[in-house]
Amino acid sequence: MNNALLSFLVLASFGLGASAQVESDESWKVLGKEDTTINDYSESQPLLTEQRRDSLQNPGIITIHQNESIDELIRTFEAADKKLEGYRIQIFLGKAKDAQKVRTAFISEYPDIPAYASWQPPNMKVRIGDLKTRLDAERILRIIRKDFPGAYIVKDYIELPDLELPALEESSTEK
Repeated sequence: MNNALLSFLVLASFGLGASAQVESDESWKVLGKEDTTINDYSESQPLLTEQRRDSLQNPGIITIHQNESIDELIRTFEAADKKLEGYRIQIFLGKAKDAQKVRTAFISEYPDIPAYASWQPPNMKVRIGDLKTRLDAERILRIIRKDFPGAYIVKDYIELPDLELPALEESSTEK
């Protein structure tokens, strides 16, 4: 009895293996073409299209097709003033000749902080700094208050800060 059951299980497992093989052959058929296998399909369809073949024959030539509105957007961005809202500290409001003296004195005392003179009829004003946050402005105001006691913080458009790129030579020599 045990031998008959063992024989039956062995024969059944061979039968399942044979049917699994048939199923895997059918899974290689291309969708929508039941009588064509992948090997037949790849021979009937070339792998390289005309456009692809041309690009391989002329390496280094790139053609970009893009919407005209992208070009317009790029031109608008390049022409735009690259300023953002931030804070400056106004240190002077008065006559033009006095404004120039105050600006020069400030630059000699604090060379790392940018100073701007602008005309607001009938006066000239001198503002300093390109500060992103009010907290940054408060810190600078505390430093310069001893030399410019009438200084105060104003909201203004500020220049974008210059990017400080790391020195590549220094980092490569350390390794």
